[in-house]
Amino acid sequence: MQLEERNDEDVLRDSEMRYRRLFEAAQDGILILDAVTGTIADANPFIIELLGFSHEQLVNKKLWEIGAFLDFFANLEKFEELRDRGYVRYEGLPLVAADGRKLFVEFVSNAYTVNDCRVIQCNIRDNTARRQAELEKEALAVTLREKNREMEGFLYITTHDLRSPLVNIQGFSRNLGKDLKRLQELMAHAVLPKAAKGEALKLMSESVPEALGFITGSVLRMDQLITALLKISRLGRLEITARPVDMNAVLKNVLETFAYRLEKTGVEVKVESLPPCSADAGILTQFFMNIIDNCLKYRDRGRKLEITVKGKITDAHSVIYTVSDNGLGIKAADLEKIWEVFYSVQAPGEAADKGEGIGLTITKRLVERSGGRIWVESKEGAGADFFIELPAPV
Repeated sequence: MQLEERNDEDVLRDSEMRYRRLFEAAQDGILILDAVTGTIADANPFIIELLGFSHEQLVNKKLWEIGAFLDFFANLEKFEELRDRGYVRYEGLPLVAADGRKLFVEFVSNAYTVNDCRVIQCNIRDNTARRQAELEKEALAVTLREKNREMEGFLYITTHDLRSPLVNIQGFSRNLGKDLKRLQELMAHAVLPKAAKGEALKLMSESVPEALGFITGSVLRMDQLITALLKISRLGRLEITARPVDMNAVLKNVLETFAYRLEKTGVEVKVESLPPCSADAGILTQFFMNIIDNCLKYRDRGRKLEITVKGKITDAHSVIYTVSDNGLGIKAADLEKIWEVFYSVQAPGEAADKGEGIGLTITKRLVERSGGRIWVESKEGAGADFFIELPAPV
């Protein structure tokens, strides 16, 4: 009987020793509290080193009497909440070390019973470095948003001011064109040496009109660029409202807009039933308008153009829509460039005017602001697949 008692004592002693070693070797801070009074019964070496308070300064003190915890556990009422809930977890709890260092910790407490006594074990993990990195990231994000707003405002003012002199150039160019016609009429009846008259008429019918043509063309191009820049500057002020969107209705409206061009070019459009998403319907309309316009513009004239639109819900609770075609495709070197401002490629058989070159740029930015993403996969000569991923309706 005595042997059994000694064995039980040995087992208990060994168990207590293992617990003590774990307690002292733990790489998280541990406090053991009396669940009734909130008095600290024990503190492990890690919490002592973390907070800079000695064992004597912690033990036998109530939690809210320790300077490190004053900001959060300021009174008994807060401790009672900790006790009554049994399990509590705080992420990013601010503490102040004995030397004034500000810490951010993960604080987890569990209440349990030992020998009929209710105790609370508090595990404290130092997350200061991670929290500081998060705060720096948040601060950088705020700074970036402010800089973007400044840039958009500067862009708006600059482009707006550029339009005034451009209008003057355009107006005076028209006046010069009218004056030139009048000069040609007068010159036709003027009495001048034949050589001089011939040279003057040639200047007025060839050189000057050509120069005016270049000026007019440049003005039109500058006007397009200014219009494009103004559109980009307005992106930051554009309000985006995410709502459940019936994608089948959106695509139906888009295809009706392109009905004449699709019929004229003999395009075959295949549309699968599309799941809804949570987004701004206007952004989705712009996406499909830009992509289908590009499908038509960069089609392979050696074969019938086929466009396929489909969508699927992913495991990540988002929706991916795909617009595929069998057109000319995109060169590998151009796959990332197509999203850049003013980047445009002359399509075979299309007019020399390439447009503003910002459709895909604006669409990409608006999609990203909506919490989605957009990308393309393609091989030259084998068509292209445009993808847009957006949140699924809640």
